[in-house]
Amino acid sequence: MTPLLRLMLPAFLLVACGSAVTGTAPGPLLPRPVVLLTTPRLTLAFNDRLTLTASVAETGGFLYVYLIDPAGEVNQLLPNRAGAANDLRVDAGQVVAFPPADARFFVIATAPAGRATLLAFASARALNLAAISAYATADAQFADGRITGLDALSAALKLAADAQPGNLYNETRLSLTITP
Repeated sequence: MTPLLRLMLPAFLLVACGSAVTGTAPGPLLPRPVVLLTTPRLTLAFNDRLTLTASVAETGGFLYVYLIDPAGEVNQLLPNRAGAANDLRVDAGQVVAFPPADARFFVIATAPAGRATLLAFASARALNLAAISAYATADAQFADGRITGLDALSAALKLAADAQPGNLYNETRLSLTITP
């Protein structure tokens, strides 16, 4: 039996539907995706497990979920190599559980305490994430952010989305609280 992978990420997610931020690149116009996230709790104490469901309503699309911890470090939750597809295409209304029911890992809240932010991004077309995040090794299951801070991450995702002709996207930001 393979041991569980224990990720040490401060984390918390809640129900949200983001305000529209759409690309302006020329090309055929695609419907705008709408990001939905749910979690059973608004605050996580240290050692609480993070669970969430995510979906892209209306049109489906490619789903990207990042957690920016209180220190500004970026953690890519989705897509990942630990049970979710590397390019996470979801159909309209399809629910993605994180971690998935058959996961051999869990994510718990850890220090530092404080305000963290979840950024969920849905794009009608797949994004090139090379400038945004990378897997540290060939065996790494989660990518690390190459960018520090919420605003820099948001700007980089928008640039990647705008590089796709005719692409539309939607971003959702959520503040969350991690407590000792």
